[in-house]
Amino acid sequence: MEAGKTCDRLNDLYPKVNEEETPLPRGWSPKDKFAYLGLTHNNVRVHYKGSGKNHKDAASVRAIHGIPSTCGIYYFEIQLISKGRDGYIGIGLCTTNSNLNKLPGWEKHSFGFHADDGCIFNASGSGENYGPTFTTGDIVGCGYNMVNNTIFFTKNGVNLGTAFTGISNNIQLYPTVGLQTPGELVEANFGNKPFVFDFVGMLKVQQWQSQEAVEHFVVSGNQGVWQASLHKMVLDYLIHYGYCDTAQVFASATSQQVEEEMASIRNRQRIQQLVLSGQISEALRIVYSSYPGLLETHKELLFTLKCRQFVEMLVGNDSKELYEQVSPTAAAISSPAPSLHSPSPPLQSPSVSTPLRTNTSSVTLTAANGSISASNGLVHSNGVETDDSDQEDKMDTEQQHSPLCSSPHSDSEAATNLPLGGNKVAIHRLLAFGREVQKLFNELCEGGVAHREELKGMLQDTFSLLGYVHPQSCPVSHLLDPREREVVCTALNSAILASKGLLEQSAIEFALGHCNKLVELAAQQHIGAAVFTGVTDVLTHDNNDNIL
Repeated sequence: MEAGKTCDRLNDLYPKVNEEETPLPRGWSPKDKFAYLGLTHNNVRVHYKGSGKNHKDAASVRAIHGIPSTCGIYYFEIQLISKGRDGYIGIGLCTTNSNLNKLPGWEKHSFGFHADDGCIFNASGSGENYGPTFTTGDIVGCGYNMVNNTIFFTKNGVNLGTAFTGISNNIQLYPTVGLQTPGELVEANFGNKPFVFDFVGMLKVQQWQSQEAVEHFVVSGNQGVWQASLHKMVLDYLIHYGYCDTAQVFASATSQQVEEEMASIRNRQRIQQLVLSGQISEALRIVYSSYPGLLETHKELLFTLKCRQFVEMLVGNDSKELYEQVSPTAAAISSPAPSLHSPSPPLQSPSVSTPLRTNTSSVTLTAANGSISASNGLVHSNGVETDDSDQEDKMDTEQQHSPLCSSPHSDSEAATNLPLGGNKVAIHRLLAFGREVQKLFNELCEGGVAHREELKGMLQDTFSLLGYVHPQSCPVSHLLDPREREVVCTALNSAILASKGLLEQSAIEFALGHCNKLVELAAQQHIGAAVFTGVTDVLTHDNNDNIL
């Protein structure tokens, strides 16, 4: 099976596991095995190569990694390719302190299920009756349930029931298998291919049970206090994102006061509407007018806004200034270009060549006599001013997901292969604006900006859009997604609120983020049920729908 598909399958089984911190078992360890065992087939197949005269010739191997606590429930299977001479084969779990010269279950903190007698073993050479024996051709599985701290085994897809209870969550357990006589050969499946046992079904049931437990949890205390807190958080959210009319109605219905002035809320609302519709230049005009000095003290935010504006100008959503006062003659080339800090600075030079190096290409833009060496297939509109006076309180996302490209410049097929439909004046002005963005980046670097590489990558990706004939399918096509506006919109709104001494994040978002972090920490601390639920899971849970 391809590595990518293996990763996808394991990610589906254990979505809460961060393998950079706690890798999943994917094979047997060449180092943590007794000398009588050999490994083949990418370290998933184990064969016995000892004499097998008595129990002193037993040999075990551990998986290369332990079981992450964020699995919630972990499971693996082995197939008995050959039972060998006597079939003294064991499967189970153990710690790094377990003696590998013994079969699973014979050591402390070692748990095993043996093929020859169907018994289970824990810290003893004497087993307890548990299930059937298994032999050549059988597929046997071992599962560790960290929700109820139990271990179970399966045979040929059938759950044999709980084998061990009260497993300590303070020990790190590893999958293990042991062999003892010549000819014994087994192969493990750590999840890289479908299991014979319906492990996915078990995960679905556990997730449903965890979510039901959360939903039916009884909150003690004064219900009125809880309700008042929730009302306050909802109102705070409405104010934070500028839903003026809704906030006023909700405040009146719940006997609350709106602390921020309505004019201020509407101003922020207008700015957000403009950003989310791609009209960055108009949004910045209002910011400079209403909040002087804000962007001068938040230059990284300004840079991010300028990169976004470049994209919107390129695709035609914020191109009004590029086309203003454009005449059919070349004399219009000296018209002003949009600026970082004012609506219309003078164009520095009508002839310039600026190399822009990106992760995927080297783009050279030449604004000489109105030509441009890099081309793309973008077609666009000139941007439309909309009257939002009757739409200020829309709660939907229609503006955010408006298309980024349309095609009014269909007169010439050749022109559509150039940015801005091949309009020379608009291209000159766009390049001049790009140089201003580059200049701002240089200033940030000279000032010792903290996120230099991140901002550099942002600039490279933004400029590299000019180098593709079909940017919608290029490596940086994500920049054309209207949802990219939401990130910079949120950052700008937070900066405005902070400048007024208000919280940068709404109370309800802070609470949800805090709750998510607590659930994450609980899972890391071996609280297995935390793996199977979360804020998003509870909010989107439908008892009539299938889970996972």
